[in-house]
Amino acid sequence: MASSETAPLSVVTSSVVNRILCYYTNSTNQLQIAKTSGSSGLKLERVVFPKQRILFEALSDAWIEIYIYSELDGVTLLNTIPCQTLHAQSKGGCD
Repeated sequence: MASSETAPLSVVTSSVVNRILCYYTNSTNQLQIAKTSGSSGLKLERVVFPKQRILFEALSDAWIEIYIYSELDGVTLLNTIPCQTLHAQSKGGCD
C-alpha cells in the first residue's frame, strides 16, 4: 500500500480526536448569527435567537464568530470566541 493512500486516514483520525462539543448562549435580545472558523472542514452557520442555547461540534482550535444585524449598520461582528472556552463539560451522566 502506498503511503499517499494512508495519509488521509491519519488526517481524519486526528480531526476526530480534536473534536469537542461546545455550548453557546445568546444572552442578548437580538438575533445573532454564529459562524465557526478555523482550518478544518467543520463549518457551522446558524441563526441564534435571543436567549437561545445551542450545542455544536467543533475542533478544539476553532473559533466562533458572533454577528448581529441592524438596519443602520448591516451585519456587524460582535465577538470572536475560542471554541475551547465554550467546551461543554460533563457533570456526570450516563455510563
